[in-house]
Amino acid sequence: MEEQQHSEITSSTPTKASRIDLKDLYIPVAIIVAGAFIGAGLFFGSPRAEGPAPTQANTNENILAKLVKEAGVSMDAVDACMQSGEMSAHVQADADNAVETGGRGTPWTIVIGPTGKTYPVNGAVPKAAFQQIIDLARSEADYNVPDDSINTDAVRPVTAEDHIKGSLDAPIKIVEYSDFDCPFCTRAHETLVEIMAENNDVAWVYRHFPLDSLHPNARTLATVSECVAKEGGNDAFWSFADGYFTR
Repeated sequence: MEEQQHSEITSSTPTKASRIDLKDLYIPVAIIVAGAFIGAGLFFGSPRAEGPAPTQANTNENILAKLVKEAGVSMDAVDACMQSGEMSAHVQADADNAVETGGRGTPWTIVIGPTGKTYPVNGAVPKAAFQQIIDLARSEADYNVPDDSINTDAVRPVTAEDHIKGSLDAPIKIVEYSDFDCPFCTRAHETLVEIMAENNDVAWVYRHFPLDSLHPNARTLATVSECVAKEGGNDAFWSFADGYFTR
């Protein structure tokens, strides 16, 4: 099966010589938390003098404020959550699991079949190609993975603590590791919306994989989404995520 794959970091499946260890992209927890503080100030009401024209920061603030409001969550509660840094570890845990399973770019997706057999999807593949993977998972057919660095069986089990669209009991689960500011993730998000509409036995699980060196605001956005989920639950998270990717 031939697939045209697109992802951040790699535009196609890399050779061993071209692999990038994404652990090198991560920064110490103290800096992550500090970045979240800065992001909270940028997006959620840091004092600023009135100016003659809006800036990109003003625009970002307005977009996020609108998405938080539409999710039914208090801006003050999200701001307090961001200031505490309490959700940073959750974002990092998702990213760590993405790397552990062999993810090197975004989007990185693992389809889990009815008995737990796993199927990797690297990049934003066309809907027809993704549907073929779903069909393989449904039948639990063999799937050749030529890259020995991929270990999709290490995917963290899906639980009620995940951000799930669909039923936790669905026989097929799509676990997507994504970056809010990755353009290929936007494309994949659109594809998965269609996949969900056309397959009633599938659940979609969203996990974070911010690529810090490429998208400096992605980790803050991931943390904001976790704060929205903390305050408003699963539906609030998906309202925020869907809204951001389709803004």
